[in-house]
Amino acid sequence: MKNKEIKQNKIDELRKKAEEKLTRLDEEHTDLSPEAVKQVLHELRVHQIELEMQNEELIRIQDELEKSQAMYFSLYDLAPVGYLQLSEKGLIIEANLTFATQLGLLRGELINQTFTRFIFPDDQDTFYNHRKKLFEMQSPQECELRLLCFDGTQFWAKMDANLAKTETEEPVCRVTVTDISEAKRLEAELHKAIEQVKTLRGIVPICSSCKKIRNDKGFWEMLEVYINEHTEAQFSHGVCPDCMKKLYPDYLDDDSSAS
Repeated sequence: MKNKEIKQNKIDELRKKAEEKLTRLDEEHTDLSPEAVKQVLHELRVHQIELEMQNEELIRIQDELEKSQAMYFSLYDLAPVGYLQLSEKGLIIEANLTFATQLGLLRGELINQTFTRFIFPDDQDTFYNHRKKLFEMQSPQECELRLLCFDGTQFWAKMDANLAKTETEEPVCRVTVTDISEAKRLEAELHKAIEQVKTLRGIVPICSSCKKIRNDKGFWEMLEVYINEHTEAQFSHGVCPDCMKKLYPDYLDDDSSAS
């Protein structure tokens, strides 16, 4: 609907200009013969049609551009990963909405900021080596580090970077930022589980008399407690035949007599 209104306005504007031009011609050439006037009118009409066709083509191109912009917004700004472009000095030249959201900032607040200010202090060397390797080898590189959010929290990010050049042939670094916090959490849990399994497979200090086990903190605890804490196993209690004889001899004797 909007494009139709624009088109009609353009046509009306062209028609108005054509009528004004025709009026001027009538005033300037009052001595023209009827045949000459007819020829001038014909040329004006042809010219108007040409302009209308050009206008229709411009409107079509404008519509395609609007569709392309909408597609760009969907693919770039609303992508599931963050996109940003860094200058050779490490300044943020461009960033999509996803990356701004990851940091809890407005996109405008990121432009011309030093990217390293958003990197967790302990991971600064990781990014330095990543960037150095990228420019030295001139090939795509990746690394994992922690990024700082506006509210003081942090998240683990996987960065994939490659080099490109601007229209002025200046080198820039194009980066995708993927939040891998959940993967890191699962990795930590898996590592913890593996460590627990290794503990049980290693040397377990156990008392030769009471059979208690010394835990990682140096305290002695019952065998059942130790295994419950380090595995998914559960215990059910009973009495073996040898202990029955030792602990309940009368019960066994009565049972034998009854037989």
